[in-house]
Formats: sequence, structure tokens, C-alpha cells
Amino acid sequence: MSENSVIQPSDRRGHKSKTGILGLDVIQQSANHIVRRLVWLTALTTCLVLAVVHGASLIQRYRSYPTRVQLDVSNRQGIALPAVTVCPLDRFDVNRLERLWRHTIGGPAQAPDATDQYYQLADLLPVQELWHKIAYSDAQTLFSVCYLGRGRDCQSEGTFQAVWTPSGTCFTYSSERSTLSGHFNGIYARLRIGHQLNEYTKSSGWKVTVHQVGVSAWLTSSRQYAEMTTRYKPFTNGTGGGTVKSQHMNIRLTPKEFNSIDHPRQPCSSEPWSRADCEIECFQRIVTSITNCRLPYMTDDRVPYCNTSSSVRRTEELVAQLITETRSQLKCNCIESCSKVVYMYESESHTVNTEYGRIKIFYDTALWVTVNEVFLYTWVKLLCDAGNILCLLLGASVLTFFEIAEHMVNRLMALRLCFE
Repeated sequence: MSENSVIQPSDRRGHKSKTGILGLDVIQQSANHIVRRLVWLTALTTCLVLAVVHGASLIQRYRSYPTRVQLDVSNRQGIALPAVTVCPLDRFDVNRLERLWRHTIGGPAQAPDATDQYYQLADLLPVQELWHKIAYSDAQTLFSVCYLGRGRDCQSEGTFQAVWTPSGTCFTYSSERSTLSGHFNGIYARLRIGHQLNEYTKSSGWKVTVHQVGVSAWLTSSRQYAEMTTRYKPFTNGTGGGTVKSQHMNIRLTPKEFNSIDHPRQPCSSEPWSRADCEIECFQRIVTSITNCRLPYMTDDRVPYCNTSSSVRRTEELVAQLITETRSQLKCNCIESCSKVVYMYESESHTVNTEYGRIKIFYDTALWVTVNEVFLYTWVKLLCDAGNILCLLLGASVLTFFEIAEHMVNRLMALRLCFE
């Protein structure tokens, strides 16, 4: 036997089988009866077609990236605090606004309401300068008292950041500290409105938004929030004066972490704030393309600021209208973040005779729920299913394909020797 020959297993007829696929050698042997060869050819062709069709369906299923949801629940002793954004219902500091109005315009002793003052000043001052002069100056204006957990001051444990949003001047508090669950942990804050309520200004309040740290509250603060109010109620006995009633609110948090898989059918971004930044950019682009001017909280430097009260009013009305639109209606086509934390919360409140609102934000339990997306059909399952169908229809395995490859090499070498 030559060195290049291949030792082949015998088939049932005693033929030397050159491959591991049953019937292939019967078809190749010209000495076999034509009927037998046709029967084997038909059977082998049918099985081969079935294997190809089924294999194609397996590949199609794999390329469709089917997924399932896996729920994990863990008990955490320390839970990272979310970011909290507080926006006064009065978009600007009413006292600073009135002082600027009297200094710039003057007028009767009884000034018009804050909205009229704002738009009158928008005709005289650049809107960016106007916002700087009437915005709430610092967090102390709103947060008269703030504690993180038991006895830890918010200022020493985290930071307040002033942000401009469609809701006006807001303050976002974030901390790297973790907290325990329960009513006596989390964030405790007293909120003030910065001006006195009276028979002319009878109500005010705050919007409170809980969101993931690092994610901008630019749109969230105007869409998803808990509202607290403080109201002036005149006495009914005709003596004049009145009392101020404010809401005290408890917000119980239940966090859920969502981890998605980045794949061609449903791509996602590894940056947790990418979706929010994309929506903000898209939102601004839609507004400025219609109004041809922007407000101070918009960041596109290529677009000029609105310079008249009419342009400011028109832009703010458009923003208020678009904020109510859903994501699909805006058609921003923003990619979802692969990992995000959603804070579901329940709030309860009661009204007391105080001039400040009080809010408590805490985790209801120490349970942390993680929703993981995992592939339902992996490449390992694909190989297993492909191997099953090949074995069933062709009697083939991985070693069979090595045999076929070796057989083809031997045939090519034999043809080469013939030509030489």
C-alpha cells in the first residue's frame, strides 16, 4: 500500500468506503446496478436538500438574535443614591425678576404678574443675560435644610448643580454615597419658594424628578415628575391675611436595572446617558429648525438666541407643545442605552400649615432587581442542532467532513499525477 493511500472502512457490500456518508460510494461505483445507484442517488439527494433547507432555517433563526429576559433579585446592604432634580414651579426667582423689572422699566406700584414682566424684559435685554439675572442664585434659595441619611448634611456628602431646562432654573443633587433602605434613610429636604405668598400670588411649588446619575434631566424634569405645591389661603372672617399650606411628600423608590445586548437587530450604546443626550439634541434641532432661534438652555452655538419677546414666546410655546409628544412622534431614532436604571416610585403626601415643603426620598426595600437580556439561541445551540440534522439525514459528523476533504485532496493529487 502506498504512503498516499487512505485506509477506508468497509461498507455492507464489502466495498471500500471513501467517505463516511452512506450511499455515496454506491453511487460512485459503476459496477453497481443502475437501479441501485438511482435509488441511492434519490435518497441521498433528498436528504441533502432537507439538510440544506433545515440548516438555512437554523442560520436564519440564529441571525434573528432571539432573546429572553432573565430576572435577578439581590439583597444589597448599601444602595447607590439616584440623582434628584428639583425645579420650582416659578421658573425664575420672582424677587429678582421684579427688582430687575422695576430697575429697567419702572412702572406702577402694583407690578404686572411675573410672566408679563419676563416678556417685557425680553424686548430690552438679550435673553441669555436676562436668564442670568433672574435665575435662582444658588441651591440654598430652595433647599433650606437637606440631610443625607441620619445627620449627614447634603452639601458635605454630595453636590448641587444648577441646570437650565424648559422648566427654568433647576438644581440637581447627586452623591457617590450609598444608603440603606427604610424611611429614616435616603434624602430629607425642606424646600422654600424664595418669595412670600399673598392674595395676589396664591400658589407655587416644586417639581421633583428622580433619575439616574449622569443622565441629564433636561427633558425628564418636564415629563416625569412628582409635583408639590404650597398655597396661600385667605381667612374667611373678613379680617384680611391668610395662612400658607404646603405639601409634605414621601417618595418610596423601587429601582430596576435593565441590561440589554448590543446586536445588529437592536443596537444599543454602552454609555448610560447617550439616549438622553441624543433626545435633547434631536429636540433642540426640531425647535430651532422652526423658530430659527434658541433659548439659553439650548446648546447649538450655530443658532442665534431669540432677541424679541415674540420670538421667545413662540419658541417656549413650541417647546411646551413638543414636550408632550412621544418619542415615536418626534422621530429622533435615538439608540437605547445598553445599561440603565429606572426608578419606579410611589408618592404619598399630606398638607400642613408651613411655609416650606418637605420631601423624603428613600428606598422601600433593600432588594435590587436586575433585568438581563440573554440570547435564546447561541452559536453552541446552532452547532448542536446542525450536527443533529446532519447525523439524522446524512449520517455525517465533523470527522466525516475531514474524510471528505482528505478524499478530495487524494483525488486532486491523483489527477495531477495523471497529467504529469
